[in-house]
Amino acid sequence: LDANAPADSLVRAAKNGVEAGAKVCFDPTSVPKASLLTKSSDFLSCLSYMFPNTDELYAMARALDDWVEPCGSETSLVEYASSCLLGNMREKACLVITRGHRGLLLATKSN
Repeated sequence: LDANAPADSLVRAAKNGVEAGAKVCFDPTSVPKASLLTKSSDFLSCLSYMFPNTDELYAMARALDDWVEPCGSETSLVEYASSCLLGNMREKACLVITRGHRGLLLATKSN
């Protein structure tokens, strides 16, 4: 799913995908859209894969009710934000965090 569609359409599409047995993938496309959709626990709980950049990752994690701003390095912030998001996603979920010229990071949910 691409975040350019209306939020209610994305939630409905994600639920339909899960009901059909599909793994639902999501590309946030922008910080405002990512933050908006994170507020829907129905949406997050349908996701198997997400492809945020670091700005989208932070915005999405900060939009969660249980977010507490951590102290520390960028690495610890990425790890904490990833953990917060993965905790709301499907079993065996994956985040592929894009970092421009610095490459990708893969975070997985362990159950």
